[in-house]
Amino acid sequence: MNNKNKGFFGVEEPKLGVEEPKLGVEEPKEATAYTPEYQLRKMKWRFHPHDDDPFPSIPHGHNLDGDAAYKLEVYKGDIYKGTEVYSKLKKSEHARLLADEKIKKLIKKAKKYHADKELGNHPNIIKASNQHDDDSLVIEFETEIDF
Repeated sequence: MNNKNKGFFGVEEPKLGVEEPKLGVEEPKEATAYTPEYQLRKMKWRFHPHDDDPFPSIPHGHNLDGDAAYKLEVYKGDIYKGTEVYSKLKKSEHARLLADEKIKKLIKKAKKYHADKELGNHPNIIKASNQHDDDSLVIEFETEIDF
């Protein structure tokens, strides 16, 4: 037994205060995200099927290395920094990505999510309408509150 945590009477004292975060536990919104074990262009990437931003593709990858906001276009292998193409995956890297079974499933899930969103088929949507001249879509969601 570790003597460091023992109190005056030789009994382990309870930990008080804030619990330490558990490593490796993702937030619920991250639960469906996929981070391949391999790198592409020497960078780690995370892909989200429920990312509401459709640029540069549905789905697309977000760079996890460094502080630069690179995005990976899945279908062509282009790497964007902002709205400009910064680099491109090697053919072998792109082929590996597209052959990845988890990416294939994620692509299907992302396409379905965005198609349902366009059609207003999400279960919490009350109303979806185009009320403005700028072609924007206004969506009202039902919010469930537990008491």
